[in-house]
Amino acid sequence: MIVATSSQPNIRTGALGSRLNVGSINVYHSTNRLSGQKSVTTLTVEEAEDLKRPMYKKDIFYSGSVLNLPEYKDTSNTQDYVTSIISLPAMNNKATTNICSCLPRQITDTLSEMLDLSLLKMPAFNLIAFLSWLIMIAYLIPFAFTSVRAVQMGVESGKASFLISILGVSTMLGRLLSCVIAQIPNLRALLIHNIFLFLAGISCVVMPFCKTYIAMAVSAFGYGFFIGGHVALSPLVLVDLIGLDKLTTAYGITVLLRGVSTIIGPPIAEMTNSMSNGGTESELVPLSQIDESEKRKTDKPTESTINADINEFIVTPPDGGWGWVIVLASFMNHFILDGICYAFGSFMLEYANYFGSSAATTSALMSTLVGCYMLSAPVGSALINKFGCRPVGIAGSIVAAISFVVCTFSNSILTMIVLFGVFGGIGFGLMYMPAVISVSLYFEKKRPLAVGLGMCGTGVGTFVFGPTGKFLLDNMDWKGAHYIIAGIILNGAVFAALIRPQQTEHERKVKLEKRLAKKNKQLIVKSTDKANGHSNGAAKLSDLKTSEF
Repeated sequence: MIVATSSQPNIRTGALGSRLNVGSINVYHSTNRLSGQKSVTTLTVEEAEDLKRPMYKKDIFYSGSVLNLPEYKDTSNTQDYVTSIISLPAMNNKATTNICSCLPRQITDTLSEMLDLSLLKMPAFNLIAFLSWLIMIAYLIPFAFTSVRAVQMGVESGKASFLISILGVSTMLGRLLSCVIAQIPNLRALLIHNIFLFLAGISCVVMPFCKTYIAMAVSAFGYGFFIGGHVALSPLVLVDLIGLDKLTTAYGITVLLRGVSTIIGPPIAEMTNSMSNGGTESELVPLSQIDESEKRKTDKPTESTINADINEFIVTPPDGGWGWVIVLASFMNHFILDGICYAFGSFMLEYANYFGSSAATTSALMSTLVGCYMLSAPVGSALINKFGCRPVGIAGSIVAAISFVVCTFSNSILTMIVLFGVFGGIGFGLMYMPAVISVSLYFEKKRPLAVGLGMCGTGVGTFVFGPTGKFLLDNMDWKGAHYIIAGIILNGAVFAALIRPQQTEHERKVKLEKRLAKKNKQLIVKSTDKANGHSNGAAKLSDLKTSEF
């Protein structure tokens, strides 16, 4: 299958050919699935290795069953499907916009794809984006104010914080059930999504009229259950309406709009409720530019070309195996970051009392945290495409933990919004994207189950952190609670370390050749030393005979 034309000597590599000093690769890939015709594209080694990077897969954000996709039905097996959804600019003769020449190509490719505003020319997507923006304005309001309202109505604080746990568990159940229902043949995800969204709206409208604790708990369960279904089905709706080819772009634009609406939602709700001007506009800090200091070797390989099938550079998801460890890591990262975000209501009164701020300004803390968490999604995706899920997830955990510690030194609510909301949100965003993308890399046919199990961490985390936050505040001040939560966040780095990078067939063969080359070098050195030993021995014997005479 591979023919090597390298000018380097072939030492014990057999039929593999030399892959150690390759200048370019002729990649064979299918251009017509029906006729089986194949085309040849010449790629550099770096471009060929990009074939395994996650953000070049069209379905990386798709959480439904690939068995229902037309792209999968047109192929004969999973490997052919994975090959068909690769969208590498070099193979498609597609020119990408170079956003910044100082950034690696893998990052600029991802940002160009996710922020391609040409999609706004589609009326269907404009409607989806606008509705998504409106929905997310109200999305966080029950999470932020349910427990606060319950305390104001005379409910004991412990029972009030348990309402947040109810929201979390119901959200988990809604996500799971909606994903199961969406796999029913001939049933469109859009219909299920609209039903869930309508019932979530009804539950939200009912909440202000609930006067008893039981009524509050029932309305909280209903809202969490149905809004969870909306979140889980959103990627499926995007694919149904605009197609798989545009999913990455649609996801990038909608998540940015959601981030903006999430930031302004809770403060607007509190200002409307209090009918006062207590809200203060907070200036958001732009995302810090990432200073790349990566050093590379400048040794130029001897120019050579090999022929290879595209499947050697693509990893077919195993649909199991180590993938279940990835699901566990995704579950735990959702558990940590979403549990902390959505259980924020327990801390609102503490922040308001300490800084002397209004409820509207204090609610901006949570909205900024979750908003920046969403706004950082394109940047996080771009970094993953270049560096992988593991380092990005670890970095996000460290950034979030540091922000939770540093914000305790704030002397004003605005400083708190910047240190806690902005930088904490960026850290959470860098934790979140690996938790989502890694599962899609390891699963295709079983993806709905795997994604659903991973997302369950959101509900379980909210259930656990609601009472946990109350317990911490009962035994220490909010600063001490922040230090403990920062330690919990650092566990996200441990779970991110479990996201093991997948290895292509090409990479395995390169490693094999390196080992063989190293072994051959050792054999050559050993044989040279042995030959020199014989020569030295003969010389000594000659000298000895001469000295005897």
